[in-house]
Amino acid sequence: MSEISLVTDMKDVLTSCPVCSKPFDESYRVPRRMPCCVEAVCEPCLAPLYSNGRLTCPLCHRQHSGYKGVQTLPVEQLILKMLSQMNVNKSHHLPCTYCPLNNTAIAKCGHCSVLLCQACLRTHSKNKLLKDHSVIMFEDIRDHRMNGPGSLSRTLSVQSMNLLSQLKEKDECLRSRMEELQELQKNIALSRRRATEDINMYFDNLATEMQQRKSMLISQVEERADEEETILTRVIESRNGLQGRIKKVTKNNKSRKSLSSSDIWDLLAEYPEDVEFTRKGVSFVTLNAEHISSLIKTTGLVRTVTFLPADKPEGVPDAVMYNNIHVEAADAYDGNDGDTGVVCHATVRNEQTCSLGDKIVVLETERSPQTVSCPYLEWDTSTASKTVTTSGTVITNARPEHPLMNTGCRVQAERHVMASRPLLLGNDQRVMFQMKLSYTLKMLLQENKMLFEASLTETPIESAWSQPNGLSINVASCADHQQQLCLRVVYDNKLLEDMPIAQNEVGVSRGLHLCFLLNTAKNEIHVIDVEDDKVISTVTDVDMDRPLWLMSMLSWPSWANMAVAMISGTRVDVTKDMYTLLTSLSNE
Repeated sequence: MSEISLVTDMKDVLTSCPVCSKPFDESYRVPRRMPCCVEAVCEPCLAPLYSNGRLTCPLCHRQHSGYKGVQTLPVEQLILKMLSQMNVNKSHHLPCTYCPLNNTAIAKCGHCSVLLCQACLRTHSKNKLLKDHSVIMFEDIRDHRMNGPGSLSRTLSVQSMNLLSQLKEKDECLRSRMEELQELQKNIALSRRRATEDINMYFDNLATEMQQRKSMLISQVEERADEEETILTRVIESRNGLQGRIKKVTKNNKSRKSLSSSDIWDLLAEYPEDVEFTRKGVSFVTLNAEHISSLIKTTGLVRTVTFLPADKPEGVPDAVMYNNIHVEAADAYDGNDGDTGVVCHATVRNEQTCSLGDKIVVLETERSPQTVSCPYLEWDTSTASKTVTTSGTVITNARPEHPLMNTGCRVQAERHVMASRPLLLGNDQRVMFQMKLSYTLKMLLQENKMLFEASLTETPIESAWSQPNGLSINVASCADHQQQLCLRVVYDNKLLEDMPIAQNEVGVSRGLHLCFLLNTAKNEIHVIDVEDDKVISTVTDVDMDRPLWLMSMLSWPSWANMAVAMISGTRVDVTKDMYTLLTSLSNE
């Protein structure tokens, strides 16, 4: 009976909501299990915390998405079983589990936990598969009568042990989840410290450079001003000397001293040192310095990178990482900040650009001049996989010399990297960037093995395979011809283009130069071969209302030596042939 007493004490704790402390029930305060804390919370307490598909846990304040209401959370069955048992003890009316007319239950099966009315009890006891189940009569429970020596106590003991076993399972689940939460807490603390260190180091270096620049500018001002001051001092002294001699001659004339005519002619012929300018000064060009303010505003981004479990496609092993990546910027970069230089078609190679590194190309089309924006993009070292090496606009599949710190922000899927900022597209806008791939195979690629991928997606996925959402451009061994490599264009997992581009051979260095032209006016993306100045594929009906993230994946280092360079902003080379192609696409 000590076990029964223990279960009774536990019931008092488990049958009350931890938020409002009110008892659960089977109709209004239904216990719903939270996925983070593995605790049950009643529906009325959860309802105010749900909005637009997002639910905030009232216990740990973690946010969850993907739910279509509080009712989609799982019900805590253990608590419902306890409530059912308590209702029996209190002589409450309980409906039969099987009867559609909700006949009053008079017994409960101790094995399958169903409630049985008189008719269903007879059917249950005659079933060959259920004949060994022990049935407890509610009358015996309430009156504590025995059907046989020790039968009720044995049945209650079995129930108690079952409850204790379920509690033990829940305790292990809580402990396991607690370890995961503590590990997440360590990651957040680590990322906080690392981000703070990076910001301090960057701005300390920037402050040192600014101080050095300030000292150099002041030194230049002093040097130039001293130089001019020296010249003016010498000129003034020359004039003072001549004026002094003239005064002396004039004085001698008044005192009737004899004067030599040659001395007077010498004074008249002498001219003092002079300068040609009428005004001269040293100035500081403040207009150039004002770009520093816009640069500081766009220097770096503090972002929260969140990985949420995603549905795996069919055939993907459970051990394979497959998460949605959410990157939330606290101060998102606005591509319209600052001045952007303009490049006319007549002066393609003599472009003027702003300090932010963006570029605009003006196309003289048949209708009216059109502009193509070239935003400056880099690879994000902080989110890059630990197995690639990133350096500004270049990534390689070589492993970093020093292990990279895992702050919880990195893509753990092998050999992946994201761009430093998303593409923010406005209405009737054309945006262009390029990527240059160079590779040398170390081994023949087997059939359908991917060498490289560049993808544009609004919902990036952390996966070992290609991106299932949005646009994917990848190079892989051809499916029907293993001796060749193919370039594939895929949009939302639908193959649009599959064309051979090179031989699948070892030791030969090859390259691929791609251009991506996004047109929001027509919701289309053109994939262009820069070397041949031709369109490889055009993807239509692309949703460009949300920011598009650029991701890339490189093959294993044992397969090939690879490097990918981002060509964007002022690095974009607009040749005459490319200009002609861009103009023709704008005229369509």
